[in-house]
Amino acid sequence: MDDAVPWDAEAVRLIVDIERSLDSLSLDVNGRGEFKALLNAIEFQVDACRPTQAVIAHVSAAIVALAQTRGLSHRWQNLPEQLQRVQIRLFGCVETR
Repeated sequence: MDDAVPWDAEAVRLIVDIERSLDSLSLDVNGRGEFKALLNAIEFQVDACRPTQAVIAHVSAAIVALAQTRGLSHRWQNLPEQLQRVQIRLFGCVETR
């Protein structure tokens, strides 16, 4: 069974916007790399035209948890909402984990 969906340029743009907001946090290369690796996992799901809501929800939760662990929650306050917009764009709703 083919469960492919059309490629979604708007979802990719939302992910790129998150990456841009990450760049404004003045993290070192390793710090940015941690976040970019997780964001790439979401972007790859979209690029493959087979996004899975549970996977994107888990990776989104991991990104938020990493931001909290790194003490970035106060500087990146809109991160959860940005990630939710990606899910809403792809699935019409947000799956919480």
